Amino acid sequence: MRCCAYLKLGLILCASAVGASERTTVFFDFRGAVSTPVYEEMKRELTRLFDGGSRRFAWKRLEEASELGPLPDLAVLRLTGDCRMPPAWPAMDERGPLAWTHISEGSILTFGGVNCERLRAAVATALWGGDRGRADIMLGRALGRVAAHELVHMFARTKTHSAQGLARTGLTAAELVSDNGGFSPEDLHRLDADQQK
Repeated sequence: MRCCAYLKLGLILCASAVGASERTTVFFDFRGAVSTPVYEEMKRELTRLFDGGSRRFAWKRLEEASELGPLPDLAVLRLTGDCRMPPAWPAMDERGPLAWTHISEGSILTFGGVNCERLRAAVATALWGGDRGRADIMLGRALGRVAAHELVHMFARTKTHSAQGLARTGLTAAELVSDNGGFSPEDLHRLDADQQK
């Protein structure tokens, strides 16, 4: 089933015109469960984070790819594991990357992934008091920020990280769920500069 979805996505990409588009479509390929509050908060946070740049995004589930016409500019993020916050969180090993962007022969691809299990464990360590009652919202916010970080790698076509903002090398769990946080102006400029090529 997933193979067919990727094949359809590939055909859409092949059939589309080359060049900059007004909107970049990002497809989310959920390989586990995701709650509606997590998914909606992730999209809301991604929209907020990219609001200051000139690149515009549309957020879709991979299953929606066959419903769309030609897409000249797209990315796919595969989210593995359970993307929901359970009522009680078991201790888990948080080491390792939360997300990644694929590279082929030195070129950055517009395909990446997020490990929801690791991200859930990290988010659980940052929840205090009333935040636990909004755990799905906090996980959605963190998913949005991790996905946004990977999208900067994909569309700025760079392996490097910034000195500040969400495109830094490492973000703490508290930074992933805080009420504020965003990209540095330089990161948004890198995305804008790439779009104009």
